Amino acid sequence: MLTGNTITIEEAIEKMGFGPFQILITVFSGLLWVVFVGFLLGGLIWGVISDIIGRKSTLLIVNIWILVFGVLSAIKVAADDPSGKTFGYPWLLSCRFGVGFGAGGTAQA
Repeated sequence: MLTGNTITIEEAIEKMGFGPFQILITVFSGLLWVVFVGFLLGGLIWGVISDIIGRKSTLLIVNIWILVFGVLSAIKVAADDPSGKTFGYPWLLSCRFGVGFGAGGTAQA
């Protein structure tokens, strides 16, 4: 039974609003789910590739893949291109997807 001081979840969200903390949580959750999407797709694709070229070769390629995208995501987070546009966050999401894509291949190889 609801009393006078009880509010629903929708009312709490309405009162709280959407501020910097919610934006920060959205950014961090985006960094997490994109790795898992890459892992899912990487597992499917690297499994087929490892059947064709062999497990050892695939494992070597996958480890180099993870290294490259891991380093790229670490060093090129907030770079600017000559036109002045920043591509830091989309670049980081792309690199984290690449890491997840490679990590999906380690289980298959």
